[in-house]
Amino acid sequence: MTIELWNKCALEGRALDERVASLLGIWEMPFSTDWTCGRPLVERNQVFLQPPTTVHVNGGPNAGWHQYPFWRATVSADVRTYPNPNAIPGLRTGGCVGRGMGDTPLVAAMRAIVMSFGPSTAGTP
Repeated sequence: MTIELWNKCALEGRALDERVASLLGIWEMPFSTDWTCGRPLVERNQVFLQPPTTVHVNGGPNAGWHQYPFWRATVSADVRTYPNPNAIPGLRTGGCVGRGMGDTPLVAAMRAIVMSFGPSTAGTP
C-alpha cells in the first residue's frame, strides 16, 4: 500500500502552505514544516493525528491486518464538515470530515485541513 493510493490531497511544501493560508484567510507561513507555525492550526482545527501503524479490520472484503506506513490526520467534525457527495436524497446523513496523509504529522494535518473544505479544494494551485 502506497501513500498515493490513500491520499486525496497531494499538495506539499509551499503549495500546501499557500492553500492552507488561502482557505483559512490567514498569512502564509511554513505550516507544514514548522511546528511553531503549524501547531496553532492543529489545535484550532482539532486535528487528530495517528502515527504509522498496523491495524486489524474485522469482517468485510478488507478484513485482516493492514499496514499504514504514513501519518494520518482527521479534522474534527465539531470544527468543519462538507456535504456528503454520495448522500441519498431524502436520507439524513452527516457531513464528511477532512482527512489527510503524509510522511510527517504536519504534512498530514495540513492536508486534512485542506480536505476539510471539500474535495474540490485539494487540486493543484
